[in-house]
Amino acid sequence: MKKLILLVACVSFSILFVACSQNSKRSQSDSSVPQVKVVKETGKDIGSPDSTMGIKPPSTQNADVLLPEISAKYKGIILNVISVKDGKIIDEVVLPFKEKIAIKGTPYSILVDSFFTTFKMDEKGVINSSMEEVNPATKVKLYKDDKIAFDGWLFQNYPDVHQFSDPEYSFVLLKGDKK
Repeated sequence: MKKLILLVACVSFSILFVACSQNSKRSQSDSSVPQVKVVKETGKDIGSPDSTMGIKPPSTQNADVLLPEISAKYKGIILNVISVKDGKIIDEVVLPFKEKIAIKGTPYSILVDSFFTTFKMDEKGVINSSMEEVNPATKVKLYKDDKIAFDGWLFQNYPDVHQFSDPEYSFVLLKGDKK
């Protein structure tokens, strides 16, 4: 069972790393990168809808939509604001869903669009495949002086993937804020 969980986690990371293109520009050389396909002993591609051990995955969801099952269990997220210069945590911020909140001591405010406990991406888009916190991710909009500075995903397990870039501040998803 541990090997299967590890395999699924590796596949999820591979798909996320190779396929995720939200807020990233691809150069001509990126189009030659092969798609990673992992095949189970049955010969089926693990990423295919009918290969997840007989369980059909949920349909693709809009990244900005807060899922009812998430809002029933969580009231928001907890985020660390980190100084880029010294790597120290400046603040731990509790953020409710769908409210634009100013982050004290910074020129930024943030709006949390959604939170997925098990973020997965396929060729159709993103899904929350489970309520277990396997690959937590949050879709946020960061505003600097009321202009959008970042509209994308922050990943708890992979904070450097599509990371927001600022010379002074880094924003890292710590966890979901349960009710």
